[in-house]
Amino acid sequence: MEKPAGVNYELAERRADAVAEAARAWLGGRAGPVFLWAHFFDPHTPYDPPPAFRGDDPYRGEIAAVDAALGRLLEAWDARDGRSLVVFTADHGEAFGEHGEVSHSLFVYDVTLRVPLILGGDGVPRGRRVATAVGITDLAATVARVAGDGPPLPGRDLLSARLPPAPLYAETLAPRLDFGWSDLRSWREGRYKLIRAPRPELYDVSADPAEARNLAAAQPELLRRMSGALDAALAASGEKDSARAADAESVERLRTLGYVQGPGGRGSGADPKDEVEVARRIAAAVGPFPDYEAVVRAYREIARLDPPNPLVNFRLADALLRSGKPQEAVACFRKVLAAGPRTAEAHVGLATAYAQLGRVDEAEKALRLGLHVDPGNGQAHYNLGEVARARGDLAGARADYEAALADPVTRDRARARLDALR
Repeated sequence: MEKPAGVNYELAERRADAVAEAARAWLGGRAGPVFLWAHFFDPHTPYDPPPAFRGDDPYRGEIAAVDAALGRLLEAWDARDGRSLVVFTADHGEAFGEHGEVSHSLFVYDVTLRVPLILGGDGVPRGRRVATAVGITDLAATVARVAGDGPPLPGRDLLSARLPPAPLYAETLAPRLDFGWSDLRSWREGRYKLIRAPRPELYDVSADPAEARNLAAAQPELLRRMSGALDAALAASGEKDSARAADAESVERLRTLGYVQGPGGRGSGADPKDEVEVARRIAAAVGPFPDYEAVVRAYREIARLDPPNPLVNFRLADALLRSGKPQEAVACFRKVLAAGPRTAEAHVGLATAYAQLGRVDEAEKALRLGLHVDPGNGQAHYNLGEVARARGDLAGARADYEAALADPVTRDRARARLDALR
């Protein structure tokens, strides 16, 4: 895995050629029917293609690198015997300033919703281009039908001779889960697309593909009807936030895919359209920074623009702690906790700040409160083990170290402590 040097918040990436070679090796050890999902992460920020693909446009250079790696993987796939189906798609596009967005996940405009979708293999008509709007949620039904194993799944069969039109739903929860703003939902019927936001938007995407002319005020009846259809779809899905913390292995896998960014919690609830400048600054403040003092300076400025932002406050608190300012960090961590985070990271940070100030009892209390939020958090268990060991409570230390074994983040350290206690 590769990550820029210095203090940074970029995700570690594995190059496309390494992913393709790992997938080829996996295929080589298996005969008979298989399902292979290869995830190529390269076309994400920071755009840094391999030397052979560098040029004037690093984003397209990364796409070209993925294309070359994918070709090698497809060679191995095509060499296998039997029927096959190949699906090439993406989970999102990329924005380069459209609507003020950088990268993706802030909005649900088509610049990031529209993605490639290519199917090939046995039973797939060659050269057929489908004009009907479809969604990647239809892929499961299509693949299940081709595999012919198990009951039908919800969604349209994309290989059917006649593909009926259907509404398309999309969402981004990142503004709420990461920044404490409003989430966004979209509902498309034919040429019209609704975006549910504190200030709703309605577009004729056929006449206005750039989504530059909001028709919400001009067509209130259409807005009401499509809003009702979206309400009905959400009600039918039974959508609700889970109150159960994910297990440690799942959290770590999500983190490596970029789906765990911050502690979550309440924020301003603002419409993301009104926070474009804050989002731009957060996107720019990922590093690499020379040191944590530089992180503190950057995030203090962002916090002035959006004081309740949970991700900004968490990164500021963490940087204060790591730059030797535990007393200031305590105040910032408390602000994160007051917003009701979904994870125990802020509790662990607050406990560390208390410990550095010699307030061990308060550190222990913070860690135990963190375990109420996330009972499987390995760092909270490990740190409680350290507190117990320092007090001479070896049985208590052993119990917490054993609990920390379930978390891949703390597994090796906890095992070393347990070995030392034997």
